[in-house]
Amino acid sequence: MPVANEDEPLLSNSKSCNVWCDSSKVIVQDEHELTGEVLPEVSEQFTLQWLKEEAEEEDVVRVMTQLLAARPELEASLLTAINACQVGMRTLQRKSTWPSFFDPGMEHQEEVLEDRPTDVPRLRFTTCSYFVGEEEEKVEIEVTRSGNLNYPSKVHLHTNDLSAKAGVNYVPESRMLVFKPGVDSITVSVTLIASDEWSPTLEFEVILESSSTANAELDVYGRCARVKIDDKDAFPSNVVDVRKLSKSLSWEHLRQALENAPLLILMSEYLKLNFRNDTVRRGTIKMLMALQCHHLYGILRLFLSVLLVDKVFKGGEEFPSEPPQSLSDFLHSRPGMLVCVMCGMLVPFAFLHYLDYVSMTWRVGGASRAQLLSALVRRLLHYDVSSRIDIKQGAEIMAMSKDVEDIVQNGYMGVLEIISHLQNLATVLAYQVISRLILQEPISPWSIAPLAVHPILLALFAVCRRSATIHVQQAENVERASLVSQMQSVTLNNTIIRNLGGVAKAIDQFERGIASFNASCINTMQVMKNNMYFANWMGLVMLAAYTLVGGLEVVDGKMRMGIFLADITLFTQINITWSMICSRGVEINSILPGLERVVILMNLPTDLPDRRKLLRHLVSASRGMRSIMETNSPEKRLHLDDLPLFLKAEDLNILPLLHA
Repeated sequence: MPVANEDEPLLSNSKSCNVWCDSSKVIVQDEHELTGEVLPEVSEQFTLQWLKEEAEEEDVVRVMTQLLAARPELEASLLTAINACQVGMRTLQRKSTWPSFFDPGMEHQEEVLEDRPTDVPRLRFTTCSYFVGEEEEKVEIEVTRSGNLNYPSKVHLHTNDLSAKAGVNYVPESRMLVFKPGVDSITVSVTLIASDEWSPTLEFEVILESSSTANAELDVYGRCARVKIDDKDAFPSNVVDVRKLSKSLSWEHLRQALENAPLLILMSEYLKLNFRNDTVRRGTIKMLMALQCHHLYGILRLFLSVLLVDKVFKGGEEFPSEPPQSLSDFLHSRPGMLVCVMCGMLVPFAFLHYLDYVSMTWRVGGASRAQLLSALVRRLLHYDVSSRIDIKQGAEIMAMSKDVEDIVQNGYMGVLEIISHLQNLATVLAYQVISRLILQEPISPWSIAPLAVHPILLALFAVCRRSATIHVQQAENVERASLVSQMQSVTLNNTIIRNLGGVAKAIDQFERGIASFNASCINTMQVMKNNMYFANWMGLVMLAAYTLVGGLEVVDGKMRMGIFLADITLFTQINITWSMICSRGVEINSILPGLERVVILMNLPTDLPDRRKLLRHLVSASRGMRSIMETNSPEKRLHLDDLPLFLKAEDLNILPLLHA
């Protein structure tokens, strides 16, 4: 830190001075140097050199103590200067080869430039963001070099995945860029891969490696560039392109187009889109296998129950009366078979417990939720002006707080649960056939009737009730969205409401909205409850009929007691399974209005095409300016990245400026 001389200060507030700045250096010049006026030499340089290199710690402390004793009013200024020096050294000094802000020879610009090592050129991307359409075959990325171009420079460039994946959305690139003497830019082409699959704004990085540079240094803000690919595909797929069905890409026209669009097909396309996610696909396969293990365990329990009733409890002559003499004899005795039944119940159940515990780490629901939420946020941040104005109030909040959760839990996870229940029914059918063959019993049509009758009746019921169900669900969603809009309006305008005396009116309006929403919820719950009870009634009627018919066959000796009891258990299980399938189907229908809102939000236009045009214009203009500057002679060449900034002001104090 320079110590000011009382007679001739190093930087006086009464003098005007110039500060010459660029991105990495600041040089202070006295006005007399610029005008050519010669100043008398002073001993300040010698004093500073001695304090920096030769003085001991106690010498520095002694000098500072004497200075503060003679000038106590300088204490605050010295503390401020010390703090500014520390901040400046940490944040403003970019490289050790550049002159320090507080170099004692700082005011002598020509001496500093002569003593500095050879100027190292700087490398950076022309821009930190590139915008390109998916229909384009490639994107051209330009790396520029500024500074001393008389020597060759090297740097390694490579791509890195973000939301765009190498080999799927673009061809990965990794190469060494060699700048020959006099070359100030190199253009690298990255090939794009077109795909018909929808995705949000795809991004990947292009990075310059600092460890691979030779005779160059990387610019702080230009060593990494992001490439954004504007995806033209519709959400969730191009099978049902809502944008083509709509008159324009406005909210109202998209909503009207969705009224005539097959929402169930949209739902199936979303399921396929979600399944293409690697994490979701692997977790889904594991989950279905784990659920199948649960179904097989249920069938095992049925076999064990038949074994207990028909072999262990009713069997008499089949078991020897003498005590078992070996392990084989023990296993064929009543106690041995009971031990086998006990192990058959406990050991598989422990394995199922472990599978259910591990399944929490498969991230099926989490990855599905993250994919939708991330896509929504990406679209929202890239909407154009018309889309931002056109979005219905509260639609974004409803989509991210409720609709996404419903689509994932009641949609994708609900479909997985339905598939699991269908697996269970297939396992039950296999048991009915295999158990009869093993026990040499005839296959009764009554035992497999529920598997054939249930789906037909449920399909007919779903077709008849679909319109009523969708109507009450849409009414509930309208009331819910209206309530959310009122809540958002009250939150944003609470000051105006209070100042204009509208508190009572706002409360009454909000309470009426709550009452309307509650009434719509009651209607929806009543319709859903009736839908679910249909499957229960159907299963109960079949169970009662089989109890009568099968019970008579047991009384007549035409059917074993164990098989009859197992069939009763299976009928109950089939009834529960079809009820859960019906319930899940109703829940899947309930998410269709939310899916409609998400589809609209995903298909509103973005500003990426406008950003692409603007960026390409700026890059072209910058390239033209650079070519104009390079036409000058080498002595007068001025690179755009090194343009100096001259500040002139009276009473300029540099330390508080740097501290700020």
